[in-house]
Amino acid sequence: MNREDALNAANAPVDWTAGDVEHQPRPAKSVYSIRPGEELARWLEDEADRQGTDPGRYLKQLLVDARARAAAAEDPTVTVRLSELHRAIDQAAGLAAA
Repeated sequence: MNREDALNAANAPVDWTAGDVEHQPRPAKSVYSIRPGEELARWLEDEADRQGTDPGRYLKQLLVDARARAAAAEDPTVTVRLSELHRAIDQAAGLAAA
C-alpha cells in the first residue's frame, strides 16, 4: 500500500452498523518512567538478554516476584479450634517441664 492508497482508505466512509458495543470499560494500564543511570541500565539490559526477554518485561517480572515474596513474608492469621490451642499449649508446657 502506498501513501495515496493509505490516505484514500483513511478517508473512506466506515459502516459501523454491524459493530459491537462494549459496555464494560477496559482496565486501566499504568506506565512508569525510570532513569536508572548508565551502570544499572546496562545491567538491566544484560540480565534481560540473559533471560531471553526485553528490559520492560524483565522489570515487570522483577515486580511480580517482589510482590510474591512480600506476600509470603506476611504473618497470616490462622484460625484454630480452642481445644487444639489448649492441647498445643499443654504439649509445649510439658516439653518445657521435662
